[in-house]
Amino acid sequence: MTEIAIIGAGIGGLTTALALHKHGIGVTVFEQARQLEEAGAGIQLACNPNHVLRELDVLDATAAAGFEPGSLDVVDGHSGRTLVSVGLNGWARARYGAPYLSIHRGDLQRVLLDAVHERIPGALQLNKRVVGLNQDERSVSVAFADGQQVSADVVVGADGVHSVLRETVTSVEPARFTGNVAYRMLVPRSVMPKGCVPSPAIALRLGRHGHVVGYWVKGGDVYNMVAVKQDDRWREENWRTPAELDEVRAAFRGWDGQLRTPTVPAISTNGRCSTIRCRQT
Repeated sequence: MTEIAIIGAGIGGLTTALALHKHGIGVTVFEQARQLEEAGAGIQLACNPNHVLRELDVLDATAAAGFEPGSLDVVDGHSGRTLVSVGLNGWARARYGAPYLSIHRGDLQRVLLDAVHERIPGALQLNKRVVGLNQDERSVSVAFADGQQVSADVVVGADGVHSVLRETVTSVEPARFTGNVAYRMLVPRSVMPKGCVPSPAIALRLGRHGHVVGYWVKGGDVYNMVAVKQDDRWREENWRTPAELDEVRAAFRGWDGQLRTPTVPAISTNGRCSTIRCRQT
């Protein structure tokens, strides 16, 4: 019997596996994908989660794959005026005992996955889609689409927004669209015109009914930019809806001209971007 069965090999599932293994608890991770591929875009890791990654002995690898921003610059999205700049590089380590990092989601998943393969060989099982769950006073049984059934003392659901496990243990209300649309772009440094390379800071532009944030990932080789705007017209379920850059510019009409000008790398060097329609569960 598997002691702990973890459903989902995303960041949450892999981190849970490493933490349980460190405490001597046997784990198996079941993932429905046939192979794990890089997905998502940039995420920020503040000091608190990096304390956890240090305890799991993966912080150095995470920092090597990510980027340590120099500061957080909060900017008026309409005028372009910097409202406040908070130092991060060095200061965060000194005050909170851990760095503040930005990283591509796929890179963090890879670091965690490499650690699982190294420390718990054979713990990850791919192409395992959950179709049902039953439990009694002694154990939990998980049924998979391929006909296999696995018993465990505990099952941890880390299978995302469309979690099958969640539906088996609690009532689930349909996800409600928040009315926020996120346009995201990843721009390689190599295609940026001279004089248009963003600073090492996290740039957060705030404005009416939206915000735009940009920061480096992949060791400073790729710039991640996310533009969030209220838009209640969308109803389609899709995490990667293509969007034209003219649509992004139009959504931020009236904002700082430096943000919207065609010379801005994130707007000029990549003809398309993807959109995320934010949902509240």
